[in-house]
Order: sequence, then structure tokens, then C-alpha cells
Amino acid sequence: MARLTIGDVPDDVHDVLTERAARLGLSLESYVRTMLIDLAQRPDPPAPTARSDRAVPAGATLDAATILALRDADRR
Repeated sequence: MARLTIGDVPDDVHDVLTERAARLGLSLESYVRTMLIDLAQRPDPPAPTARSDRAVPAGATLDAATILALRDADRR
């Protein structure tokens, strides 16, 4: 397994993470490892332009009602 060292962590952030780990009965290293594994397993969110490229073909002309409908559909 790889090792990871993170420097320049603000003291207040270190304190909060240490407290959270202790509440769960974990070491700081175990707690942060779990958080990193969880983060790495999440899919990357699509780039905003990728979503808009799928919704509207290049060069398309849209009226206000269509724009609002696309916006609302993206919020669902």
C-alpha cells in the first residue's frame, strides 16, 4: 500500500478531525483513511459544460421557456 503524508494542515482542522476520530474510537490515521477511501469511491461529478453540451446542440437557438424547462429538468 502507498503512504501519504499531508502537510500544512491548519491546527483547527487537525483538532476537529482528531476529535471526530476519537468519538468513533479510531486513530486519526484510520479515520482519515476511511474518509479518503469513501471519497475515491464516489464517481466524479460531470463537468458543467458536459451536461449543457448533452442538453443543447451546438449552435441551437433557444427561447426563454426552453431554457427554463432545461434548467428545471436539471434540478430534478
